[in-house]
Amino acid sequence: MRHRSIFSKAIGILVSEGWKELLRSVFYYLKPTFISLYILKRDLTALEEPSVIPEFPEEMKVYFIRTKQELDSMISDGYDIISGIDGVIELLNRGAIAQFVFVGHELAHYGFLAMNQRAMDAIAQPYPCLVDFANHEAYGCLAKTFDKFKGKGLMAYAGFLRFKYLKENGIVSVKGLVESKNLSAIRSHIKKDAKVYGKGLYIYIRILRWKCWKETLFPQPVFLRDLTSTLKR
Repeated sequence: MRHRSIFSKAIGILVSEGWKELLRSVFYYLKPTFISLYILKRDLTALEEPSVIPEFPEEMKVYFIRTKQELDSMISDGYDIISGIDGVIELLNRGAIAQFVFVGHELAHYGFLAMNQRAMDAIAQPYPCLVDFANHEAYGCLAKTFDKFKGKGLMAYAGFLRFKYLKENGIVSVKGLVESKNLSAIRSHIKKDAKVYGKGLYIYIRILRWKCWKETLFPQPVFLRDLTSTLKR
């Protein structure tokens, strides 16, 4: 059925736009997508609170949510969550832990954590980074600060609170990924003296829905700022 749908679309493009556009479309869908990522890891045995604690006109509140019932309770109390995040209910149902930071009743920042493989499979797509859950390792991703609340150190402070939460729940280290071309995110991690433990490569071919993930670990971790001269600027 899928092949018939692809064939029908190809015929439609050929009839309406000609051979040139058809060939361009075929090349686009056959061309592999390569995404290179750095594998970051944070030891949670020693945590230092950020020197800057964000200040806002209204009270800042931080919540860690594990279930849809807890989410529904927050929504009934007037906290607007659903409109700010896609798929949050599905992530919770699959075992992910959500962190929400509110200023007043407005969502300012969120992030997600995985403390088991089921949750990891939900939040880490499409990058299946290897995490040693059996030895109290966790995974964190999908962190975002909304534009209105940027520039006050909220990203760093919320990250510290996530690390603190994990440590209090028996986690000794946490992994994360950052795309090698995402310079703004990389510079943010450089400020935190992030260490890189390896690189990941994700390959995807759209028309075949074929994907591949490969990890290469370094013999020794290196500071992110030392990897390339580009990142030092």
